[in-house]
Amino acid sequence: MCAAPLFSIHILRISNLYNFHFFRRGMEEIVEKVIEKRELRGVKKEFVEKIVKKVGRELGLGNLEGLGEKQAKGIVKKARAELRRSVGMFELSERKRAKLLAGEDISSLLATHASTKERLGFYNEVKRIVYATKPKTILDIGCGLNPIALAERGTEYVACDVNASVLEVVESFFKARKLEGKTLIVDITDERDLGKLPKKCDVVLLFKLLDIVAETAKEKRKVFEKIFERIEAKRVVASFPTRKLSGKRMNSPKRFWFEKLLESKGVVFEKFFIPGEVFYSFSFRGTTSERENKSVGTEIPRAE
Repeated sequence: MCAAPLFSIHILRISNLYNFHFFRRGMEEIVEKVIEKRELRGVKKEFVEKIVKKVGRELGLGNLEGLGEKQAKGIVKKARAELRRSVGMFELSERKRAKLLAGEDISSLLATHASTKERLGFYNEVKRIVYATKPKTILDIGCGLNPIALAERGTEYVACDVNASVLEVVESFFKARKLEGKTLIVDITDERDLGKLPKKCDVVLLFKLLDIVAETAKEKRKVFEKIFERIEAKRVVASFPTRKLSGKRMNSPKRFWFEKLLESKGVVFEKFFIPGEVFYSFSFRGTTSERENKSVGTEIPRAE
């Protein structure tokens, strides 16, 4: 009669020891668990680790070693949600995505990524802004599937993202359309990755990027300035979401910290809206009088 309880106690002790050992290697194991999901498998591990640490801080867990199973599951769940928001890819088999590409069903392909899905029906307006100065080179940082909607013959398109799976689709598109494009796996918050970017280009695209890679206005300014310490760009088109994750419109959809930053640099900018997004188009190169005027920009509104 006593054998069974003793056996159960030993099993419990071994199980607890295993769980403790499992999470003593915490970070690596949690990262691997997070990217088990198909749509997150291609995301750069170093970027996933940053998200996991961020989630840990938000949950009041400074040290991620020695976590219990419940805490670890909570981090994994929240980190996946954060990554889906950041990376934006919906779960879809590579085979189905390849089929959409082969059949040139571009709208359906763009709909497999959150941000490009939101822009469907408005890419002509976005494209008009991007190509206004007839660029020969475009650098798209945090590109998602944007290149599929924006890349054109006669323009070299450099597509950067933390998600290798996204870049595989973009690379296939470049080859299928015989476009002059290349892809780079880049985490823009990683100093080493910044060094991969071209030193010069005509247009840099930062669509929703700054809100994704940084939390506070101060951190976003720092990321922005680091990018343009390294890159000499003739023109920049940056965008920000105007809706919360819930879909509700933000009380203040404009980014006043960003406008203030541009004004402090004497940058003349244009601003325009599409549903769910505000865009800023500007050049760091202007005449002396333009820079001294420090214009607050031209607003081209669109109903939300």
